[in-house]
Amino acid sequence: MHYDNIKVGLGLVLLKDGKVLLSQRRVASNGFGEYGGPGGALSPGESLTKSVLRELAEECGSGIVVNNLRMICTINYRNGQSPTHWVGIGFCADYVSGEVVSVEPEKHTDWEWHPLDGLPDPLYWPMARYIEAYKTKQTLFEL
Repeated sequence: MHYDNIKVGLGLVLLKDGKVLLSQRRVASNGFGEYGGPGGALSPGESLTKSVLRELAEECGSGIVVNNLRMICTINYRNGQSPTHWVGIGFCADYVSGEVVSVEPEKHTDWEWHPLDGLPDPLYWPMARYIEAYKTKQTLFEL
């Protein structure tokens, strides 16, 4: 398979009292109906941490405060169906404060906290890997 380009996606496992923040995706072309966390594509010139925090603010509200932001894994995803080669970088952080709101209701349902031992189904595939990385400490997924 020839790949036309490579893109970097970032996702966040945001934790609060043993629960993770998730919403159902509403984008028909990318994981519709699946549960995922805040995330998106890295913008040119942007640092990884600024990118994941920007995505959190854009999707869940600008007043959210987190601490202990850390990278937990990398996904190297080459899908034979798509001309795009993706690298996904998973982050984890602890929620501190702020009101979680649905800033982009056309892209996500309302955000809700779900227990790590009772996650909704189906999970958006990168979020499934990020949560697996958080639980198992696996740091690389080659798909």
